[in-house]
Amino acid sequence: TLGVTLLAAAAAYITSAYFLPEKYQSAAVVALNRPELAGFASQVSPDELKAAELAALAQSAEVTAGLDGIDAGIELAARAEGENRIRLEVTAPQADLAAGLADEWAGAFAVYLDDQYALDEALDQFEMRLDAARQALDDVEAKIQQAYQQNQTALLEIRLGQARAEWEALLASRQKNQQLSAAAGTLEAQLAAQNPDAPLTWNQSLSLLALGQRAAGGDDLLLASALIPEGYTIAQARQDATLLADSLQEQNQALDEQIEALQDDMLAYRAQLDQAQAEIAALTWERDLSLEYYLPLQFQFVEAQLFMESVEPLAEVAARAEAPGAPLSPKPLTNAALAGAAALMLAVGAVFAYEWWRDEPEKPPSLPLK
Repeated sequence: TLGVTLLAAAAAYITSAYFLPEKYQSAAVVALNRPELAGFASQVSPDELKAAELAALAQSAEVTAGLDGIDAGIELAARAEGENRIRLEVTAPQADLAAGLADEWAGAFAVYLDDQYALDEALDQFEMRLDAARQALDDVEAKIQQAYQQNQTALLEIRLGQARAEWEALLASRQKNQQLSAAAGTLEAQLAAQNPDAPLTWNQSLSLLALGQRAAGGDDLLLASALIPEGYTIAQARQDATLLADSLQEQNQALDEQIEALQDDMLAYRAQLDQAQAEIAALTWERDLSLEYYLPLQFQFVEAQLFMESVEPLAEVAARAEAPGAPLSPKPLTNAALAGAAALMLAVGAVFAYEWWRDEPEKPPSLPLK
């Protein structure tokens, strides 16, 4: 029994020491500095982004694809340590290779977490939104300037003011002519009631002269004797009053045509001005809305920049890997002890089985049948 035990232990020791390849294990630790912010810029919520999920993520091809020296003899394992620490273990044939791969893996995993879940991506998206809002605001400002240049609002207002002033002057002229026409008609009616061959009186001469001067646009009243010859009869004065009334009527008709034309012009100017002002008002309203969106966004972006400058990275390597002084496996002494113990138990069991078999009583021989 003792010999079998020693033989099994020696065989296990020799096999482990000289025939089995050595394996060294080294580990590095990655820690989340801001686990409450993880998932801010990703589809994963902060509650779902736990250390256990991150440990599984560390072994994904997205993280380990860039590691150098990975072959069939290298084993990678990741496990969670607490709520925000992930231990990355590398088993390799050489101690230095295991430590180097563990450090490289930890660094790659920390960079991956920062790129995937940190706030940098969110800040970039924030800046893109801010640039888009600024561009929209600039576009509206350019449209407003173009509308002012194309519509020529100020010129339309000047033209409308000039047309209105001219229209008011024509209305005043027509009203004046209507008054003069009525006065000429009254004078002609008075003269019709008198003897046509009678000479014109001084008062009648003065009235006819005043009507003529006002119709001609004069303001100074001249003496009747300077313009009306002696022997000027009622019939002649009546004829002149009728001619004056007809002339005033013709002037009124021309004034009506000019007033109507100016009204059409004013309506056209008014429509163009209203359209231009409506377009500018709409663009101004759009500009105000863009400004209301842009200014708070700019303030939030500045706050986000200041916040990003004051916080630590999302993940970092908390513990570097060290080259192990002894291999993880094989362990000759341990294997020899285990093999010897197993051989001893098997030998003892075999002895007990043999002794039990020897001590079993023999059965009597059976009698032949007659």
